[in-house]
Amino acid sequence: MSDLETIIRYENEHSALDFKAVQYRKDAHEDLLTDVMAMANADVEGDRHIVVGVKHRADGTREFLGVARAEFVDPAIYQQLVRANIEPALDLDYFSMELEAVRVAVLKLSGCTEQPYMMKKDFGKLRAGDAFVRRGSQQARLTRPDLDGMIARRARSGPEDADLIVSFSEDRVDTELTLIALRDVELASDRAKQKIEAILQEREQQRRNPGVAGFGADLLPPTVFGSIFGGTPYQVRSDEELRKNLEHIKKTYEEDDRYEMFEKHALRLNVYVQNDGTQYVEDATVELHLPKAPGLWVADRLYPKPEHGPLGMGGLHLLTGLSSGYPRVATKGNSIVVSDHHSSIKHRRTTKAFTEPLRIAAFKDLAGQTLRLEFLIHGKNLVAPYRRELRLQVD
Repeated sequence: MSDLETIIRYENEHSALDFKAVQYRKDAHEDLLTDVMAMANADVEGDRHIVVGVKHRADGTREFLGVARAEFVDPAIYQQLVRANIEPALDLDYFSMELEAVRVAVLKLSGCTEQPYMMKKDFGKLRAGDAFVRRGSQQARLTRPDLDGMIARRARSGPEDADLIVSFSEDRVDTELTLIALRDVELASDRAKQKIEAILQEREQQRRNPGVAGFGADLLPPTVFGSIFGGTPYQVRSDEELRKNLEHIKKTYEEDDRYEMFEKHALRLNVYVQNDGTQYVEDATVELHLPKAPGLWVADRLYPKPEHGPLGMGGLHLLTGLSSGYPRVATKGNSIVVSDHHSSIKHRRTTKAFTEPLRIAAFKDLAGQTLRLEFLIHGKNLVAPYRRELRLQVD
């Protein structure tokens, strides 16, 4: 005798078991949806069953009436009905069993861990947002205490704060990290500025001393002093054009500067989450809050290496060897918030907070300071966000 057969034969109605003497009629699908919602929201663990074709009496006796073959419904019809009207999604099965020489129908609900379940749209007399719960053999509309209980149960199903450990290192607990401040960093715009100024200075010397040959610019290949926009070598441009180039040098080389800053000089920072509990953190969002401090640069995206074509073909920016998956970076008040999403943070393993490490750089003005960071984990089965303080020591 199977476990389900034992339940049907000997157990009385309770929060996870309901008996129906007759099959649900096509014009009574509201009743089916109400019963399914109520049982899915019941405060029980494990599978829940609605058994059709059994008349259960108050004294515990039962009569096996069965369901006529013509009244059995294709399981896909009930599954589609529930999927279209109840949220979140439910795992529902519908099948028949032979008992006492008759066939009964069984609606089985499994994995009801996403409570509360409710109507996602109007259906007959049911309205979007309606929800019911089964208590023993009775069902009623969902109340605030029911919701509070569901939230508390989901919190108990998640890991405790003590089970979660965050660190800057994958193989040891390290909540403080040293960030070396950048000093005298020369970027693409700085080099271009020096080249333009050298050309202008050389021309001025030639105007003052016409008989003296130039030293550097005219002897170098044209591409050395070429611009990333337009491709015209700097040494063939007029003085007026070069001075205008100097005025806009930072804007012209902005992408080049950001690539060099974040891909060559910046720290690649990640946070590692070790879950020592027995449960996943479900539907998890991780956040790293950094202060908006002068001299602290945080890349808002990956900056690819600019690929400059031949004369007249400059300005192409291609992703060369850089992967996607960079975290979302946004400002919120006085903080820079870096976030990423995980379908789950699995237990008994270490998870990288960010698929692609965060690029961060500090300039010498921040040297000697300690930056306090806050790391948060939000999870569907966490009653409150997990919070830990991390520190960046700028040297």
